[in-house]
Amino acid sequence: MKNVNLKIKGIGRLKPVVCVDGKQLKFKKNNFGSYEKTISTNKDKMEIVVYRYLEINGRLWWLISILQFLISIFGILDTMKEKGCVIIDCKLLVDLNSSENCNIDLAIDENSENGKAVNVATELAVEEIVNRSYVDEKAKKRLKIMKFVKLFVFIASVIGLIFLIRALV
Repeated sequence: MKNVNLKIKGIGRLKPVVCVDGKQLKFKKNNFGSYEKTISTNKDKMEIVVYRYLEINGRLWWLISILQFLISIFGILDTMKEKGCVIIDCKLLVDLNSSENCNIDLAIDENSENGKAVNVATELAVEEIVNRSYVDEKAKKRLKIMKFVKLFVFIASVIGLIFLIRALV
């Protein structure tokens, strides 16, 4: 049985999903602000996937966005969403043959100069299949569209409320 101590730094506002061997992990936050998890496995290789999916890229993005806007009372109770539209796409294969207990430190950096989304620090052999971060221009365009649609819905609601009040008085 091999024990792997996985430590992730820089999750911050991006909140990416981390999967190990196809299973999504829940991490515990330590005193220093990074997240840790100990994984036990019998396999010789471990696949680590770190990704970020934007809800604006979903199939019914416009309907979900409008419903959230209306349910949150015209955005007053809505949570702050990241407007940078940064996508993280990282897939790593780690060779666990060399040791029983090992440490893997992942540092997420969305603004790195070399275009890598995740910097890996470990004594094990790591094969990077994909490791990139980029700005999704399609998502940025959709956010601009939704900003105007939300403004239109708000103005139409105010006008409808004024007509309703006048009709009742």
